[in-house]
Amino acid sequence: MRTFAEVLHFPGLAGVTVLAGEPARVHPAAVVVVERLADLRALAAGSVAVLSDLATADAWGYRLDVAVREVAAVRVAGLVLTGARAPAQVPATVAGMAECAGVVVLRADQEPLADLVVSLSAALVGGPGEQLRVVASAHAALADLERRGAEDPLAEATRVASDALGRPVAQQYDAGTQTAEQVAETVECEGEPTRWLVVDAGAADQVTARLVLTLAAGAAGAAGRLLAANRRREDVPVRSRSAVLGEVLVASGERLSRLLDTARAVGMPIDGWHEVVRIEFDDGRGRALDEVSRFALLESATRLALQVARASGRTWNVAQADGAVVLVRTSRYDPGTAGTRDTAAVADRVLARLADLAPGGAQWCGIGTAHDGATGLLASAAEARAAVSKGRALGRAGQSVVYDLTGLGRMLVDWYASDSARQAVHDLLRPLEALDRHRAEAAIETLHVYLDERGSTSRAGERLHLHRNAVTYRIKSITDLLGVDLDDADQRLALQLACRARLFR
Repeated sequence: MRTFAEVLHFPGLAGVTVLAGEPARVHPAAVVVVERLADLRALAAGSVAVLSDLATADAWGYRLDVAVREVAAVRVAGLVLTGARAPAQVPATVAGMAECAGVVVLRADQEPLADLVVSLSAALVGGPGEQLRVVASAHAALADLERRGAEDPLAEATRVASDALGRPVAQQYDAGTQTAEQVAETVECEGEPTRWLVVDAGAADQVTARLVLTLAAGAAGAAGRLLAANRRREDVPVRSRSAVLGEVLVASGERLSRLLDTARAVGMPIDGWHEVVRIEFDDGRGRALDEVSRFALLESATRLALQVARASGRTWNVAQADGAVVLVRTSRYDPGTAGTRDTAAVADRVLARLADLAPGGAQWCGIGTAHDGATGLLASAAEARAAVSKGRALGRAGQSVVYDLTGLGRMLVDWYASDSARQAVHDLLRPLEALDRHRAEAAIETLHVYLDERGSTSRAGERLHLHRNAVTYRIKSITDLLGVDLDDADQRLALQLACRARLFR
């Protein structure tokens, strides 16, 4: 799609001048006439807002600043001021905002307004011939992409479509989440939907809307074929890694050492940080599946689970171990609690897809926390198995259960996620957090351990490597600072929950 710099060279637009912004970097999509400044916030991304005489008259002084902020917030491409009261220049604040936000502010001397709109629309749409040229060029670029191949087909295909359309094409994991003004095309890999390419058609006319549909469909098709080709190339090494990983998970001693060398040889990143997702199956009534059914289900589930997991863009491997599907996510660095939440979200997507493979059956999913190296892989696998047992005990079929977030820990995470809970914890511990960092951490750790040990200074001292008299002295100082009475059960519980919840920051 053309930039503003290109559009302004078209016939009928000689009287349009740029007041602010970078016209060579902004791609307008459609023209909308605006009668009231209040309507600016409802415009579609990429549109060009042409203010009427009355709207332009309202856009003076600080109101012009507000108007530019409004269009920037909804990613409008341009703001055209018209009529005799259109300014010859804009304040520095407006110029700065326009440049930062990617909005072009223009002035049009052309009369009447209808002629300006017709000229702008013709320059943007370019007529059927121009539309055909854009489609042909984009399809040629997609065909070339398929010939060359791509390590990340979705990213490359969306880039080609975005460049051709002059508006962003995004990826979404879930269908049906688009707005009425968005066009969505499914990316299918070997008959399975993996993502949706979404583009905002905005206020485009019918010709431009058809162009959006055509290019979105072309990009989705190319991405799906490239994904399938990549999967076929990777299938042999994936099977090798899967077989070795399955043996590693059940091996020990010298055999484990030999298998780890083999795993490294076939490309498994053994020495990173690992999070294990374990999925077990039964008939929905707590009984094991028969051998034939279990074999067929495991084969299909293993392939589908890896496909869904890898769509997240991370490094994943899969294996079968003890009648379960085991997914392993590997990272170069400790992913932390944010990584665990991301892994749980991927696991939930996997479970949603696996539910269709065995209607009436049940899936039980446990997730281990991140651990480093080969021993870390086995530790996370053990945690995942324990989390599956916890999930069965709680009756949480079809839901992921994270090892370190079961029981009270999970309740605390859910509670602490709210703004009000965070504020309550902050208010409660504020006097301690106001100390210097070292003293604050020491005080809160002492309080945490003392409360966990039910007020025993001896046991708290053992954990903190302090004499019990030192613990008593610290607790006296802490309670004086906080102004609390630890003999009051409500205050004691509130402080214990606050200390524990603070660990999830």
